[in-house]
Amino acid sequence: MIDWSLLLIPLVIIIDILAISDLIKRRQYAQKIKILWIIVIILFPIIGVSLYYLQISLSYKNGQQRH
Repeated sequence: MIDWSLLLIPLVIIIDILAISDLIKRRQYAQKIKILWIIVIILFPIIGVSLYYLQISLSYKNGQQRH
C-alpha cells in the first residue's frame, strides 16, 4: 500500500519553494512584507501558500477593476 504522506510532503515543499521564489521576484512588496510572508509560508506551509495566492488574486482583481 502506498504511503501518501511520502508524496504529499515533497509536493508541499515544492509548492512552498515556488511561492517563496514568486514572492522574492515581486517588486510591489517592501522587504519587511516579504520577510513576513516567507515566515508565514514556512511556519504554516499549506495555509500560508493558500493565503499568499489568495491575496495575490484579490489584489489582481482590485487592480483590474481600477483600470
